[in-house]
Order: sequence, then C-alpha cells, then structure tokens
Amino acid sequence: MKLTSKITMLFLTLYVNALSSATLQTIPEKVSALEHNFALANGVIKTEVTWIPYNDGKFLALKREYLAATKLGVAIMLPDIGNLPTNEQGIEQLRIGLNDVGWDTLSLMPPNLNLSDASYHQQLLTRLKSAIKFCQDADNEFKIIIIAQGRQVSYLTRFMLDQLIEQPEAVILLDALPLLSVIKIEKDKTAFPATYLDLSEQISQLPLSVLDIYRLQDNLNVKMALRKKLSIKNKQAAYRQTELFSADHSQRLITTVYGWLKTTNSEMN
Repeated sequence: MKLTSKITMLFLTLYVNALSSATLQTIPEKVSALEHNFALANGVIKTEVTWIPYNDGKFLALKREYLAATKLGVAIMLPDIGNLPTNEQGIEQLRIGLNDVGWDTLSLMPPNLNLSDASYHQQLLTRLKSAIKFCQDADNEFKIIIIAQGRQVSYLTRFMLDQLIEQPEAVILLDALPLLSVIKIEKDKTAFPATYLDLSEQISQLPLSVLDIYRLQDNLNVKMALRKKLSIKNKQAAYRQTELFSADHSQRLITTVYGWLKTTNSEMN
C-alpha cells in the first residue's frame, strides 16, 4: 500500500473513532442500559435523540420538529409499558406523520419495566412532568397534547383526574388498557383503573378533548359502547371514539388524528 493511502486510512480511522467517542459522550451518566443501547442503535437518527433532565438524572426521548408552513403545537407520546419510543403500533406512525401537518413530536422512553408498581408510576409521573416542562421551556407559546398507548392510558387518566400534571390541551388514546391490578398512588387517592369498566369511567370524567382510538377485538365493541354511554352520562363535552387503529391503516390513522386535531384546535382557539 502506498504511503499516501496509509495516511488516508489512518486519518479515516481517527475520524471514525472521534465520531464514535463524541456519540458516546452525548449519553449522560445514570441512564438505564436499555436507553443507552437504544441511543446507540443502528437505525436511530442521532439528531432526534434528546436527553430530558429529571431528578438527579436524565431520560431518553426522540424529538422531531414540524415540517409544515405553520407550527400548531407539540405532541408528547407515551408508548405502552415495556415498549420503545419507536413502537410500530401507532406511536411511530404518528411520531413522524404529525410533523407533516404542523406538530413537533416528543416520544418518551417509558421507565424500566422491572420497577415495582409504586416505583413505576412515580417514575412515569416524573418523566411526564419533566417532558411537559421541557416543551414549555423550549416554547411556551404552543399547545401541548399527549398521546398515550395501552396501559399508560390508565396511569395518564389518573394523573389528570388527580391534577398531578399540568393539563394538556387534548389527549389521544391508542388501544387504551386497564392495569388488571389494583394500584394506588397514595392511601387517600382513587386506584388506577384495574378493569375496563374502571378505565371507561375514568376516561369519561376527563374534562378535556379526548380522541379514543381502538382496534376491535375480544368483544371490545360492547365495552367501547359502554364507554360512550358513560361519556354521555357524565356530560363529557368533547369525546370522540373511533375504531380504525391498525398497523395496516397507518395513513388513515394519521389522517383521522390530524382531522380531529384540526377541529379541536379551532374549538380551543
């Protein structure tokens, strides 16, 4: 090999090593192995990786900016328990698709699944509050909505009903699920929903705009029909229920969410 080629290869090697070191240095201390490995994984766009401070550490989120002529707001996303910020059952599609219609998106890494029930909901609450503050500190002018998936809906509804977080402008629920076990925040607080009936009752009490998206399965139509009736009974002014959520209908999902947000935005203004 010629000397010039050797020198070129040496500089290339040093450059790649420097890039790798720089990437590693962007990962703060005191983060879980899952968050650390995910941040370095192939396929993760490094410019989207965001570390949000909370307590004495930081947690991972993926941030994308709007790509339309006008910014409408920020959508904070809570993937289901044990899932990643790129969950393909609706989160990833909306995380990217909403950018084209004027929304920033911030998809959060859920807390470690190995935490106890009490530790998990406390960690989730802290992460959610920190994410809301992060968005407000960046730009307090725009609306914040929350998109929650699966069992995270059970936590989110309780947090909002107990006013433990600053209320978003609206919430979107993807395949909402109860926790199937009784968990309490404090002794004097109502339990997180453990059954579909509990969950439906709590969703129907939310005093804000709600889009409830579900996939039809296991006689869920009966449970969703009851949830709709409870919404009417509780005089919930802005509740919409729709059955279309499927990985095969990603464009329809985005279109439905965007259309609902557009209507909701005009009502909020």
